[in-house]
Amino acid sequence: MGKRKKLYSRFFMSLTAISVCCILVLAVVIFYWYRNITIDNVNKANQNVLVNTETVFTNYEEIVQNYAMDFYRNPNINALMMNGDTSWSDQLYSALSQIRGALVVNQYMENAYIMGVDEPVAMFENLPLSPESKLELFSRMRDNIIVESPFLWEATLNNGTPITLLTVFYNDRAFVNSEYNGAVALTVNLGKLQNNLFTQKEGEATRYAVLDGKASVLMHSALSDIPLEEGMLKQVVSSTSERGSFVYKGGEEPQLITYVYSAADKLWFVSETSYKDSIRDISNARNLMTGLCLALIAAASITANLISRRMYKPIGRLFGNIAHLSGNEEALKTGGDFDTVSQELEQIGVKLEQLKKESDDSALMRWLLSPQRTPENSGTPLMSIAAAGGAYCVCVLTALEPEQPEDSDFQHTFEENIQQIEHAFCELAAIQSFRPHQGTAVLILSELHSGSFGDYALYRGKW
Repeated sequence: MGKRKKLYSRFFMSLTAISVCCILVLAVVIFYWYRNITIDNVNKANQNVLVNTETVFTNYEEIVQNYAMDFYRNPNINALMMNGDTSWSDQLYSALSQIRGALVVNQYMENAYIMGVDEPVAMFENLPLSPESKLELFSRMRDNIIVESPFLWEATLNNGTPITLLTVFYNDRAFVNSEYNGAVALTVNLGKLQNNLFTQKEGEATRYAVLDGKASVLMHSALSDIPLEEGMLKQVVSSTSERGSFVYKGGEEPQLITYVYSAADKLWFVSETSYKDSIRDISNARNLMTGLCLALIAAASITANLISRRMYKPIGRLFGNIAHLSGNEEALKTGGDFDTVSQELEQIGVKLEQLKKESDDSALMRWLLSPQRTPENSGTPLMSIAAAGGAYCVCVLTALEPEQPEDSDFQHTFEENIQQIEHAFCELAAIQSFRPHQGTAVLILSELHSGSFGDYALYRGKW
């Protein structure tokens, strides 16, 4: 009974293990599937934010560009550009008042420059540039055409500090060979513009930045003490696609990076989200998935129990029948289940073969003792023993066992001896042979007709 229960336990554990493995594999597949969906949704949301940021940035550029055009077309400012007269006058006061008002209203607009034909004429600077930077800016105004507005350039402050400025200008040079008649240039402080460009909500972990082609951060949202990693920034600007995302694992924890490229401004808009936060929703659902897996495992265990019982019932009955036939129940209790049952079945087969041989031997004896057909031997053929009153001889031959049991020629030699005997007497009598066992033979010689043996005594002696 113990071994039967052990077999039942094997059925149960096997089915349960298969079910649990299938459930766990399914759970892992579902988790990673939904994780990818969640990451795609986060990427789409970040891309939408970046596209909106690009749009807002473009709107600010247009605002500054409109100021530059209005200043250039203003009669007072235009006259100042043409004659270069910087003496105090109502005309100069009006021009500077208009420029000052624009700079006060738009705090991210830092400096304003009125460029004459030969040199800068007037300027209003909240962040003074060095004389060299002012000359460089004048040179750009004289050589650039209006489609190159706005542009980024590296300037130097009066105190020697380098700064990256976005400069918007307007002049009459629509073509390269157009004549230069002065220009108006407005510089934008990107550090101040980022306060208008990015709105950071409390508790928001996603960080945003605007990069130039050299992977330099021009603007960014509120950053923590940890700056954006240089390797990540270089990977963004080296990308060949205008939109995309990747997981960057350079720091302590992986970050989900999403980027959008603005071909018009040649700028990269980037967002950085903690990878853990990006899959936070699916991570929160892990508890639900764990509970669901446990419920499925419990259901699988109950199902495996029912199936094991249905599988075990016929096998248990089969084992019981084998134990009953074998009569060796102790072996089945202490053996190894299928191996033990197989051995018992082999022993039963050996016993059946022995019974068959014994049955054949008994039938032979009955047949030998019953010269006429009777109900007991009606299924066996009649032989011509003592036919028509003739004589017959019966001889039982037994071969002695060889000294070496593994001698393979023993049975062959025995068969050759019997064949020699049959050949020697085949013309004198009817010969029939039987082999009840290995190494044993029964030979029966009967007269073909009465007196064919001749001198029976002599024949018998020869035989």
